[in-house]
Amino acid sequence: MRPARRISRIPNREYRHLVAASGQATGSVGITLKVNTDGSPSNCRIVRSSGSESVDALMCQLALSYVRFRPARDASGHPVAQDITWFPDWAPN
Repeated sequence: MRPARRISRIPNREYRHLVAASGQATGSVGITLKVNTDGSPSNCRIVRSSGSESVDALMCQLALSYVRFRPARDASGHPVAQDITWFPDWAPN
């Protein structure tokens, strides 16, 4: 099986919301997403908290809104759903 690959990201302009919500210039959240057969994410779950429930929820919201994937493929090349774990962070650019 070929794993799902992230092909888009959360726009830099959106990270200001994480800074505002957390009060910290940098941070990280661990999330698990289901990557559907069309490459869209769903079912965001926190696997490592930032320490703030509101920041964790916001990261899931941003990931579901902006991030897209190339779906995983089975041995025959057909797209299949797959859970992936990702550790997005934020920091000033």
